[in-house]
Amino acid sequence: MRASAKVAELTREDLEKAVSKAILLLPIGATEQHGPHLPLGTDTFIAEAICELVAMRVADALVLPSVPYSYSWVWRDIPVSPTLSVGLFEALVKELLLSLDRFGPKGIVVVNGHLANANPLKYAVREVSDLVRTKVLFFSYPGLERFKMESQKSSLTLHAEEIETSIMLAVRPDLVKMEKAVREYPMKPHAYDRSALSLGSLSISGVFGDATVASAKKGEEYLSIMVDEIVATMAAEGLT
Repeated sequence: MRASAKVAELTREDLEKAVSKAILLLPIGATEQHGPHLPLGTDTFIAEAICELVAMRVADALVLPSVPYSYSWVWRDIPVSPTLSVGLFEALVKELLLSLDRFGPKGIVVVNGHLANANPLKYAVREVSDLVRTKVLFFSYPGLERFKMESQKSSLTLHAEEIETSIMLAVRPDLVKMEKAVREYPMKPHAYDRSALSLGSLSISGVFGDATVASAKKGEEYLSIMVDEIVATMAAEGLT
């Protein structure tokens, strides 16, 4: 990525010159448990890494500082996994998009690294669409079904298993404790999705799948799939 592609590292003058043709990339993650082997910032690190890789391929892309808090209700009792309500998270996204729109960028691309945010993010973008001039795209693990087919399938969700662990081995290997990686496939009770029963009450380790088979090579492949899809969609929408 260009040395000057991060908004937080640029000056007012830099941005006044660049913003009218810029595509602003907004990484959204979470701060929540990811088993015994991954850091709480996993979702945020992944979203940031994707944005940085996209910025390497899109000349006018600028990466905004990430949003590290979101809807993490299922882990609310595990230190330190803070959560926002769905309504507050949607309001936060809408406020950010409205504020960013005032600067007149060419486009805004939201990259989400936390699957529980996917629906609230979609609703927030829909509801703000009539109020902004800027084209807004959003992505939550694009290509997920493809690499789910190629990986050891999780019983319930993408969380701290082969896929997330592999991506973290590719982007932040210094924070991954593979010696503590485990394999766990929690069963889905009949009341799941029909009650307040949450993922947090189903897993002993906080892992949903097999983290032990993860590798940096797989992580690089998953990242490539996601970045390719994001860049292709941006190009199709005139945001390159």
